[in-house]
Amino acid sequence: MFEQDTICAVATAAGGAIGIVRISGPDAIAIADKVFQGRESLCGVRSHTLHFGRIVTADGGTLDEVLASVFKAPHSYTGEDSVEFSCHGSRFILQELCRLQQLVAIHAIQVKPILENGSLTAVIDEVMTLIGLIITLY
Repeated sequence: MFEQDTICAVATAAGGAIGIVRISGPDAIAIADKVFQGRESLCGVRSHTLHFGRIVTADGGTLDEVLASVFKAPHSYTGEDSVEFSCHGSRFILQELCRLQQLVAIHAIQVKPILENGSLTAVIDEVMTLIGLIITLY
């Protein structure tokens, strides 16, 4: 299971002028695209490109203006799809950006196992993974 997970983490120390949040895994671009609003969808852009836009909160507000770097598998550092958001480096912005992306992923994880195989064990595994992700944020 863990080899196929999409992960999100702060890639820089908090408190600097610029912070980077990296998402990596099979659903990285789709998850990033749900919180990013720019000229075009991140799902349709070429690999190794940079895009200016904003991170949109659940209520439609702007969390921050960002640069999104898109890297598509297999030609990325990790060998899988990844997106890096360069944003303001405040601890709040970095944590909130990770939280927003995890909320998007939570929705996808809750629905996916039930629809695909109906296995209660798969749902429990996903919930335990989410609990681990949430604990690392706080």
